[in-house]
Amino acid sequence: MIFYLRRFPGALARNWFILLALGSLLACGEGQDTAVLEIYVISSLGEEVQDAQVSIYANREDWQSGRSPVKEASATDRTGVVRFAGLADGSYFLDVVKGDTTNWAGRISTDVKSVGSFFVNRIFVVISSNQTNRLVATGGKRWRTVSYTSALISSIGITPGFVTACAKDDIDIFFKGNAYISDEGASICPGSAQQTQGTWRLLENDTRLSIARNAANDTPGEAIVWTIVQLNLQIMQLTRDYELRNEQGQLIRDINGQPLRVREQKELAALP
Repeated sequence: MIFYLRRFPGALARNWFILLALGSLLACGEGQDTAVLEIYVISSLGEEVQDAQVSIYANREDWQSGRSPVKEASATDRTGVVRFAGLADGSYFLDVVKGDTTNWAGRISTDVKSVGSFFVNRIFVVISSNQTNRLVATGGKRWRTVSYTSALISSIGITPGFVTACAKDDIDIFFKGNAYISDEGASICPGSAQQTQGTWRLLENDTRLSIARNAANDTPGEAIVWTIVQLNLQIMQLTRDYELRNEQGQLIRDINGQPLRVREQKELAALP
């Protein structure tokens, strides 16, 4: 913006110059929430996505729960673009959803800066349909164990194993951003808390599910890795095989000297 200052007597001219300078600073948004963020939403095929619902959050906790968005959800236009104005400088978490496609397995955050009146922060966000969308939900998706079996495998055959009753009504809660809670359900196993926090990960092209429950001192525990047999919006079927070891970490073998293995199978149903 250019200002033309007519010739005024000394003091008056100085006052006018100060006022005009202040007006210029305010016009540029100095000290105000003036950052602008444009989000370009594209599919995994690189196509522009119209009518995707986009929300932004100030922190990970609000993003995971879906509470207190900085800006209410807005839809992308026909070119796949949505704009948020009047933002403060800082980091924001992004929630982009259309049908069964989301950004939850991709880019979930961005930094925004207010550089000047005409500066726009522009980012691209890819949304896709994947296992993460089926496993989690905003606010956490609850999965109740409906079947849990175990079998002992040796060189001479397969023997049905035993799963304690308290493990057959557990509820697993999966959140966006890899947060996880294990709930003991109505039957609490001896020495267990009602709920234990942890993390989850999808591995090997989303074919395996790793769950690590925190230890008693709230530090990450050893991960248990399941093979995903089936995962849709309503049913999850898991299996895992592992070798039996004693307290010293040595393999336990059968009468023919072959390592004993355990096979566990688990089916869970999504709760409303």
